[in-house]
Amino acid sequence: MLGARFALDDAAWLLHEPVPALTEALAEAIRAGLLVDDGSFIVFRHELLRRAVYEDVPPSARRATHRTIADHLVRTGRGAAEAAPHVLATATPGDAAAAAVLRRAAHDLLDTMSVTSVQLIRQAFALLPEDHPERAAVGQEVVSVLLHAHRREEAAALADQLLDASPPPDTAAALHLSLAPGLWSTGRFGELADRARDERAAGASPALRARLRAYASFLAPGAEIAENGDPAATAAARAAEASRAERGGYYRAALGHYHAAEEAAARAAGTTGALPVVPLRLRRLVVRGHLDQIAAARGELPDGPTGGGVGADSWQAPELAWVRAHLELGAGQLDAATAAATAALRAMDELHDHTLEARARTVLAQVALLRGDLPGAHVQLANVERRGDPAALLRALVADAEGKPAGPATVELAAYADAVWRDEILVHLACAAARTGDEATLRAAAEALADLASRNDGVASLAGAAALAEGLVTGDLAPAVVLLGQAPRALLAARVDEEAGRLALASGDRDSGVPALRRAEQAYTVHGAPAFAGRVRGLLRAAGVRARRQPAAPRPQTGWAALTATERRVARLVADGHTNKSAAAELFLSPSTVNSHLRAVFQKLGVNSRVQLANVVLRTLEGSDRAES
Repeated sequence: MLGARFALDDAAWLLHEPVPALTEALAEAIRAGLLVDDGSFIVFRHELLRRAVYEDVPPSARRATHRTIADHLVRTGRGAAEAAPHVLATATPGDAAAAAVLRRAAHDLLDTMSVTSVQLIRQAFALLPEDHPERAAVGQEVVSVLLHAHRREEAAALADQLLDASPPPDTAAALHLSLAPGLWSTGRFGELADRARDERAAGASPALRARLRAYASFLAPGAEIAENGDPAATAAARAAEASRAERGGYYRAALGHYHAAEEAAARAAGTTGALPVVPLRLRRLVVRGHLDQIAAARGELPDGPTGGGVGADSWQAPELAWVRAHLELGAGQLDAATAAATAALRAMDELHDHTLEARARTVLAQVALLRGDLPGAHVQLANVERRGDPAALLRALVADAEGKPAGPATVELAAYADAVWRDEILVHLACAAARTGDEATLRAAAEALADLASRNDGVASLAGAAALAEGLVTGDLAPAVVLLGQAPRALLAARVDEEAGRLALASGDRDSGVPALRRAEQAYTVHGAPAFAGRVRGLLRAAGVRARRQPAAPRPQTGWAALTATERRVARLVADGHTNKSAAAELFLSPSTVNSHLRAVFQKLGVNSRVQLANVVLRTLEGSDRAES
């Protein structure tokens, strides 16, 4: 009755016997192999034994005993969570007392056992009939617990079910507001605005209406919002302004709005509909990066995957890791960007929340393109498309790497893309257009970069990127060289050296062209962009410059180049249809060794099936054939 593991004191209380009186019986049960004494608790050696004894107790006696145990555990301060299994064994529909215990247990376990917490609060809700006066309140608690467990779709479905019952306006407003932060964090602004404008909440209190109007402003720029001094409404209103400014490329304005939203959200913590502080803080760090404050933004991030300086918890690990990956990519630290993006994907798998998967895979795809790993970029693109996330820009960049030039439409995508380094992509498009003589795309990229720089006066990287694109039009890259030399963007600085060297050689100026290309080659090599370094070496060879001996580059962490010789042989055999056993026979290895190599191959290539692996191997071999021809 007490469960598979129980305290001897509880058994003595249940049997109305002093503990010493149980000693002989306990020793006999231990000798018989029925029980084990671990020093703190008595444990049944096998659950089947406990179950057999339990089933011999008459049902009515079981029910009465479970209720007695539950009352005892609650009365003696052992907690609702410990009493919950006994309550569940006896509860019947309409049992409000049982529902109350289960509600307390759900909240006690919320931070440590979210799945169990969800089960308990749902069971509490199910015990209450439709006309019970507390049913709506318990329903709101279920929604809250589901949201805490990041089960947003279930929470939204239950909220809509409760709304269909025409609850009071304050309840309707509270239900919509409880969903609002999650809709904001996933960028579902249309649904957010629809909920904020629901007429069923029209008669809610002024504070709740102010918060709803603030959330509605995500799709209503310029709308007047009476915040009434309510910090939750202020946080939502400032976040809406920040989001619009960031999407429009007004990074200075976005930084100020995110800072104000973060401060208001801290004051509003714990109130209905309040935005969480940590995601606002992380978005502020992203914006700081675009304002050339990359080092400061990276400095605010903790060393570990969670917690630390930004106060994140385990649920925010994917976003924290993605922000780190984004900032490392901007700084040109490709290995660090890869490690952080991979950590983000791993955290998403553990939490079963893939909201940010497209962002993490976009980082990995961009790194793959910088390294010349076209098959790896294809794998990331395929995973983004498989989830149905927007992939038009990434698709265009991969096509460009395959020799299919981008056009002005791709420039338009890049100019307003979320969660990427727009300036770097626009510079890449401008340089590619200049090499192919695509004047329309070059001018479109130059105009987009000039607009971005004008919205953020005094930011060296943005001004330098704009000067680079304009210099490709006018033939004067000197201003861009100076500006990007002052920016914390190593790969942009290498790009301007490459283009300056290219133009100088084209005009016959070897004295400035060769050193510029040497600087670009070295920077690309140091930062792990071998494809770009190889392109620069090709320019130097074409100019008759002898190649300098290159130090052996460290093996990349991801992509085909990251595989050892044995891992490549295993990958090719598996792609050809071999099983682990037949591949082991071909290579004179054990199947377990092949399995270990295959796990490493999957991790390095970012694949999770043999079919995906075969596609990577096929593209790699096709790429090698094209290079040889």
